[in-house]
Amino acid sequence: MRWYEDLSLCVEDEDWFKLGSLDAGDGLEVDLRFSHDLGDIDVMLFPEGFEASTDYIASGFSRDDDELIRINVMDAGSYLLKVFNRSEPNLYDLHLHREPGGYTLPLDLCETAGTIAIGDTIQGTTSGLMDHYAGSCSFSRGPEAVYALTVLIPKTVKIRVESEFDAACYLRLNQCDDANTEAVCKDDSWDPVEEFEVLLATGVYYLFVDGYSPVSEGEFTLSVQEAR
Repeated sequence: MRWYEDLSLCVEDEDWFKLGSLDAGDGLEVDLRFSHDLGDIDVMLFPEGFEASTDYIASGFSRDDDELIRINVMDAGSYLLKVFNRSEPNLYDLHLHREPGGYTLPLDLCETAGTIAIGDTIQGTTSGLMDHYAGSCSFSRGPEAVYALTVLIPKTVKIRVESEFDAACYLRLNQCDDANTEAVCKDDSWDPVEEFEVLLATGVYYLFVDGYSPVSEGEFTLSVQEAR
């Protein structure tokens, strides 16, 4: 654990931190503490050698006190952390922690979202998870699983969810916990398969597999493939 206390940001300022070499699958926690009333602060995590500001793999853009990132990194190497503000100067504390071998993360929160890449097909379940979010096209009162999808080059992808329950699938861009960032939502009533194609610009997308009602939960297969 590394602790940095009483750090400061001026107006429209940014601080950068280099996080030493991590092994693939290691857990990383970024705990940023500040008072939102004194000025908002956001955080973004990039792989070392990134080329564009949209190449970040995790972020914190909430509109209240503090930001938390907790992920398991997919690739070995060093990472860069950007802490920045857009308005008032403010003070903050920063706590960093590496968890060798990774965290066991609940998938029902934006802060602990799983990861998925274009070309992946994964098995998952919403059983035992909680209901925190909702899509615009569905009642969305069941538990959901959340996955982060990083897109480095604009692509049209086909997203498919096959489930044993009445599921909805929706996608948000960059700000996971902001419903206004929803890019697409799909819910075919009682159909065990939700499938759609969408053109994705560069950025980090958050993919939700959600249950229609409180009893809509269970196993699912999620696939993200490049459209042909």
